[in-house]
Formats: sequence, C-alpha cells, structure tokens
Amino acid sequence: MTFFPRKNICGSAPRYRPMVMRLIKVPATSPHWARWRGLIILIVGILVLASALQTGAGHAMLRAAGLSQGPAGYTSLSFLHPQSPAEQLTPAHGNTVTSFAVHNATGSTHDYRWSVSLVRRGRTRQVHAGTVRLAPGRRAEITRSVAITCTRGVVRIVVSLKNPAESIDTWITCRP
Repeated sequence: MTFFPRKNICGSAPRYRPMVMRLIKVPATSPHWARWRGLIILIVGILVLASALQTGAGHAMLRAAGLSQGPAGYTSLSFLHPQSPAEQLTPAHGNTVTSFAVHNATGSTHDYRWSVSLVRRGRTRQVHAGTVRLAPGRRAEITRSVAITCTRGVVRIVVSLKNPAESIDTWITCRP
C-alpha cells in the first residue's frame, strides 16, 4: 500500500511534494551500489573484528578459544656493573671481578648453564661455569673473580648461557 500526500496540505508541504513523489518512485539503492554493498559490509565487519581482537579482551578471547598463545617469555643476561671491570690491567697477572645477572622472564622454571671465558689471540679458555635454577620471574646475580694474565693487547671476558644461547662480553686492555 502506497501513501500519497494530499494536495490540500497547508504550509510549505506543497512545495516539497514533487521531491517526495520522486523519492517514492526511485528505488533505495541503484543496482550498481547493491552489488558492492555486501562486499563493503563484509570488509568493514572484518576490520572491526580485527580491531577488537587487538585489545586485551580480544587476546584473552583468542587464548580461551585456543587460537593464540600467551605472551612469549624471554631470558635476559646482563652485567650488574657494566662500568666496573677494569678497562686496563697494568700488572702481568691481575684479577678482575665479573658480576652478571640471569633473569627468567618466562612462564616456567628453567635451569641455566652459564660460563665465564677469556678470549685472547683467538684462543678461548673457560675459567668458571655453573648452573642456576630460576622460577618464573626470578633473577640470579652471580659474581666471580677472574684471574687474567696479560702483557699486551686485549683480553675479552665472555659470559654465556648454554640454552638459550646468549652471551655478553667486555674487553680489557693489557698494558706492559
């Protein structure tokens, strides 16, 4: 049933009657627009869903559905006092203290095998080694005295972990 406005309407309505009649006769969408409307709605819906899944609540929903894992953990290895190892050793035989930290930022307990090595003229000599067990979120600080024999050149002190394979190092200049 179609309703047509009466001609005897008061006010400004008669002025708009021809426009209203055209709107009634013209379809709401042209055939060209109708073809693309579904695709555009689908693309907008996908973009809205993707944006929602990037939020904290969206990540929680993905994890609950088994479609995503929790945040990946990591292990950090760092010197406690990066400026403290003597940058130059004057005597032929000297000692320096190496202090480093291992931090377990994963969700499970790990056993970390660590070592302290000296590298001089392409040769590596392990001077200390050990294992430390760390619960999730825990940190261990390890300090070792390293005896260094050097007369000239440089000596590299390397602290490394076996698994995951990580290492840090520092250089010491030997002066005669």
